[in-house]
Amino acid sequence: MICRERRHIAFPVHLVCIATLGLFAAGADEIRYHGLPLDENHQLIIEETQGLCKVGYIERSRSTGPDLVDVAPSTPGVSPRVTSPPKFLVQVYAEVLKSSAPNYLQNPGEWYRITFETLELDPAYAAKMEVSAAKARDAVYYLFQHLSIQASGIDREALDAAAPLVTEIFKEARRLPAEIYTSVLESRTGAFRITPRTRQRRKIEPSQTFAPELQAQKPELGAAERKKAQQALPERAVKPGEISGPSPDRRIARPPVEPTGADIEEGESSQE
Repeated sequence: MICRERRHIAFPVHLVCIATLGLFAAGADEIRYHGLPLDENHQLIIEETQGLCKVGYIERSRSTGPDLVDVAPSTPGVSPRVTSPPKFLVQVYAEVLKSSAPNYLQNPGEWYRITFETLELDPAYAAKMEVSAAKARDAVYYLFQHLSIQASGIDREALDAAAPLVTEIFKEARRLPAEIYTSVLESRTGAFRITPRTRQRRKIEPSQTFAPELQAQKPELGAAERKKAQQALPERAVKPGEISGPSPDRRIARPPVEPTGADIEEGESSQE
């Protein structure tokens, strides 16, 4: 008989809790930065933290000091350019209100909430929207455009450049749906498989092998509409509602009739 000794190593509970909370806090406080150059002196910066994006820009210049009057020294190994603290204009927060079923559309939810607020941008503005998946990306663009038309200079350039970046950042973080092109939505398969509002995958029954034919009613204007109406007119009609026939003084041509024997005898007797 072989006896195996089991040894249990006990860790203090408080140490395990502290380690777990430490890992959770490290993931919760993760900050990511995104951006692109606006011009030779300004850099767009987007600070992302758990669904919150702060949009601003960094200005690089040769002036330093609190009043920006001192000139940075130009010595070997030292850059004369000075980077000032970022100026954050707005912050955007996106979250999923109602999760969606697994799908191949990269759409994590059916409904979303988008919160928008200005920081160092005048005039002050704040908004909150609850929209469906079909309008979620458009809502972000609308909010940025609403403030962009009121701004000027480098502020406007930063807002215009940040709108597409913020939507893609939220898409990668699974807080906004991915973009679906109009050609895909209006195709035969897309119109049948994708729900128009919540952008979900429509269920297909086993008996349905493919999407049915679409009864698309395309508008017909101009020459196409007039030609179709002309083809639907009856013969000799000039316009809809009017049917023209032969004029009263015009005789109707009849096919010639061959003379019979009685007609020939009658003709001869009249000549005598």
